[in-house]
Amino acid sequence: MLLTREDVDAKADALIEFIRDRVVGREWEDGTMRAHRVRIFQELEAWFEDVLAFFQGCLKKRVARDVVPAGGADATPRPIELPEDPYA
Repeated sequence: MLLTREDVDAKADALIEFIRDRVVGREWEDGTMRAHRVRIFQELEAWFEDVLAFFQGCLKKRVARDVVPAGGADATPRPIELPEDPYA
């Protein structure tokens, strides 16, 4: 799917509005490794890093669960080695 400049601008505006309405100045714990209160840009950056690390961990767990062995669905599953999470 190809996004136009207008699509990207609209998504960016929606994200900024979400952050302004639901993150800045509030205690935030959902989807993060620890509680955050965002009042300045550095706190916003820490919140973003934490949210991204959380979802990266969720994605790794999902990929590990959904992988089908090379021999097909009937083959004996082998453990999957995932890289270390730098934010853990």
